[in-house]
Amino acid sequence: MKLKQLFSVFMSIALILSFSLTSLAETTIEESTIIVKFKDKTSNSMKQQIHQEEKAEVLKKNKQIGFEVIKVKGKSVEKALEQYKNRADVEYAEPIIEYYALFTPNDVIFTPNDPLYHSDQYGPQIMDAETAWGIEQGNSSVVVAVIDTGVQGDHEDLQGKVIPGYDFIDNDNDPSDEHGHGTHVAGVVGAITNNGIGVAGVAPNVTIMSVRVLNAIGAGTNQGVADGITYAADNGADVINLSLGSTSPSAAVEDAVNYAWNQGVVVVAAAGGSGSSSPNYPAYYKNSLAVAATDSNDAKASFSTYGSWVDVAAPGVDIISTWNNGGYITISGTSMAASHTAGLAALLASQGLSNVEIRNAIESTADPIPGTGSDWTHGRINAFAAVSGGDIPDPDPTLVFEDDFETDKGWTSDPNGNDTATKGMWERANPESTSYSGLKQQGTTPSGSYDLVTGGSAGSSVGANDIDSGDTTIKSPAISLPTVGTLTLSFSYYLSHYSNATSADYFRLNLILSDGGTVTLFEEVGTSSDQDAAWSNQSLDLSAYAGEDVYLQFEAADADGSSLVEAGVDDVKIENGG
Repeated sequence: MKLKQLFSVFMSIALILSFSLTSLAETTIEESTIIVKFKDKTSNSMKQQIHQEEKAEVLKKNKQIGFEVIKVKGKSVEKALEQYKNRADVEYAEPIIEYYALFTPNDVIFTPNDPLYHSDQYGPQIMDAETAWGIEQGNSSVVVAVIDTGVQGDHEDLQGKVIPGYDFIDNDNDPSDEHGHGTHVAGVVGAITNNGIGVAGVAPNVTIMSVRVLNAIGAGTNQGVADGITYAADNGADVINLSLGSTSPSAAVEDAVNYAWNQGVVVVAAAGGSGSSSPNYPAYYKNSLAVAATDSNDAKASFSTYGSWVDVAAPGVDIISTWNNGGYITISGTSMAASHTAGLAALLASQGLSNVEIRNAIESTADPIPGTGSDWTHGRINAFAAVSGGDIPDPDPTLVFEDDFETDKGWTSDPNGNDTATKGMWERANPESTSYSGLKQQGTTPSGSYDLVTGGSAGSSVGANDIDSGDTTIKSPAISLPTVGTLTLSFSYYLSHYSNATSADYFRLNLILSDGGTVTLFEEVGTSSDQDAAWSNQSLDLSAYAGEDVYLQFEAADADGSSLVEAGVDDVKIENGG
């Protein structure tokens, strides 16, 4: 009885702290530390110069997504953020934001001497996991990264299935759980099933990777969460569970979620416990599968965040699972809903599905319980319908990269400094039309007002700003292609010229690869006949370059110097069809 009372006091303290953290979500933990990400084209020497001018020290770098953690001296965080944001070379600057575990503790704890599945669990049953297990129970080669408070790997219901990842709180290789939340999540995802003890995990045969980003009171930072996500993506995770969140957005965490998704990882995130429709991060990001909580009657949990941005619902009220004292505890939260969903994602990954296919299967086979279409877009997850194939439509393509040129996204003209054109160089512009025996430069674009064009101004005559005496190039910002899927590049373009053009004049698209190699994806050459400016659509398969960090480079040339040549590009898009 004393143990139970002591635990209740501890959990009450934890609950108070957790709720306090919610109100402090927009404060910083380390008041002199901020996160800065420079634009891709910024040189290392320029970065160092900016840091010196701002009297800042670089503490840590995340190489995968390119941000730096810096310590500012002699100024407030607010002032440092303002000064960095005003730098043309900075993509974003943000404070260190607090993240916290998303759960509501109960005061029930005990060590069972008999299975709890029939007496205490309802989550697997209501999502039809029993029937699903007749088809798929998971594969040990599938790894679910629990990015949380750590995991107790020697728990009786988790023994032999937890691999250590990394501890981003203590910066060591021992991500043990000093709180309990992460161990609970791990049990929901994949506790050993049919072993005569404890509880049943949704994906009993998969492997759990423990990544610790929350401390002993369930709190962490955007820096730690971003580092944990990229670590898991780089170290074999097929599914990432994020039963944590903040009311403040973080570009660093969003970059990390996108990085993981583009590596082929399914990212599942708890929708939040505000009881409102206000966004919670990282669940709100497009490449996160946001999960709300329901109870044993398929009703929305009173504490659950909801709204059209939430994707699915899953059991999250009074969920019993493993705890870090070797026993079991019942708690509630969208944390538990997310971990049920991560378990289902792991079952689907065990069937060899891609992350696009897994997300599509989970969403399209969910049961349309009350609240579907208002509290969440799809329904409450159904494991059997998902693993049996159900009536699953082809997945909608997911966006990898898009630029309609209405804003400057960092394309670089003459990136290597060796272009030879003397006029009509590529630029992002609101173009003016020119005509000579027909339209030679488009004054309208397929969408919006801006495009990439070879000299946007009409000038005093049709030949005033066309390409002259050589070639001109323009290169995109870096693009990380997903490791799996059918990748399709589409864009609109035109090449126009007068009848004095030759086959030496051209419009060309090259792909610049990670190793510096160049692949020509598309080319159109000039002819001796007049060709007016008319927008055309082009689509190309990039699947052969999956997993590469690449650049798109458009080129155009008036190679002999005497031709009238113009070119334009708009609406560049790369999509992953799964």
